[in-house]
Amino acid sequence: METIEGDDIYLENTRARVVRGTRVQIGPGCQIGLLEYSEDFSKWTERRWDNIYGSRQVT
Repeated sequence: METIEGDDIYLENTRARVVRGTRVQIGPGCQIGLLEYSEDFSKWTERRWDNIYGSRQVT
């Protein structure tokens, strides 16, 4: 996928260049190029292949 956008986002086993959301949860098996969030971000960290290459909180 190129871009995923939404208010409340939960992802598993997903590859995306950009994820933009208000509240974002990254589950297992994800590869994200850039994550942008405005309120809250959490990442499931028990798997070493979960990758987020860049993230930033936007206002």
